[in-house]
Order: sequence, then C-alpha cells, then structure tokens
Amino acid sequence: MDVDGDGRLDALSHGAFEGTESPCHSEISHRVHGPLLLVHGLPGGRFSWDDAATHAAAKVECPERPTRIIEDDRLAGSVDAPDRRVACARLWGMSTAEIKQQIARDGPLVVHKECEPGWCPCTNGHCSDGGYLATFASAEPPLILR
Repeated sequence: MDVDGDGRLDALSHGAFEGTESPCHSEISHRVHGPLLLVHGLPGGRFSWDDAATHAAAKVECPERPTRIIEDDRLAGSVDAPDRRVACARLWGMSTAEIKQQIARDGPLVVHKECEPGWCPCTNGHCSDGGYLATFASAEPPLILR
C-alpha cells in the first residue's frame, strides 16, 4: 500500500511496541501494542523508519507527548491504553527511567475489577498486572518526534 501517495509501497508496523500479555498470569493471553507506524518506501526498494513521512504519520498516531501513563482502569488494546501511551512517550523522547518512575508513582495498572487471591498483586480487591509496560518502556523507538 502507498500510504503517503508518493507512488512507492510502504509498510505499517508496531515495531518494537508489540507483544502478548497474560493478565495476572492466566493462561489466556491477549495482544498488546503501541501505535501503528509507517515504514516509508524509498527509491531503490529501501525503507525508512525515520524521515519526514514517518514523522508525519507518527504524529497522527501520537499527536502529543502523553502526560500520564496510567490514567484509569481501561484495558490494554483500547485506543488510549497504557501500552499505547508508553509507546507514544518513547516516540516523543521520554526516557525508560522517566516512564518507569511514572508507572511506579501512578500505577498499578488495573486489569480486572475483582482479584482472585494468589494470582497477582492485589490492591483494594483489584487485580493488577502490566509487565509489558516495562518492556515497552525499554524498547528502542525507531524515531524521536519533536
């Protein structure tokens, strides 16, 4: 597909911001991912993760640097989920340490309203998980937005 209309094929990818998570160590996993990023087709069959076209496309997916990573009880995969906010924070240049500090301050990520004892960390009867957030926070972004 030609995303930017320049006559060359492009690709779309979540890059390093893609994986699976098993909430509370259950045997049921689900896909977690950051924003869909453009891999821009260049002359001669090469591709770029970091040029004007990829920056413009990334700014559509991540229009601004997130101010908070953990905002509410939304599950991973929603359009404004913590996994997406971590990826966007990395794309906007936030360091791994800054993100992990914010998660520690604002967390834990609540993924279930009711906790089954022994499954995972529980706070006030809520079951929390979110190890993938640390993985995403450590991922190397393919570009840095400004």
